[in-house]
Amino acid sequence: MMLTISILAVLSPFTLQRNTAEDIIGRVGVFFCIILFGSPLSKMKEVIQMQSAESIPLPFTFACVSNCFLWVVYGWFETDDFNVYFPNFLGFLLGLIQVVLKVLYRDKVKRRLDGEMSKMIM
Repeated sequence: MMLTISILAVLSPFTLQRNTAEDIIGRVGVFFCIILFGSPLSKMKEVIQMQSAESIPLPFTFACVSNCFLWVVYGWFETDDFNVYFPNFLGFLLGLIQVVLKVLYRDKVKRRLDGEMSKMIM
């Protein structure tokens, strides 16, 4: 499916009118962007189940949140382009959810393991 979408995006500028091709390429970009930003959802489920945010890389999450925020501002105020601000707004929200999960479940497993090890030593 992704190969078909990619082929359509590559061929559309050569076979369609400019406005139609831009619309198709923009929608394909939005589709891939939403998949990219939605991929950490599987980790979010694991974090909530395990009550540990050890699998969430904090520097990458902050980079994602700040990057998406800047693209939302640019897309909304400078270009007024849905294909720019909408997927980045979703990425911004998902990034904020990851930050909240990181704060809520930061080192619970590590603290639990430290407690178990101290019991074993005694």
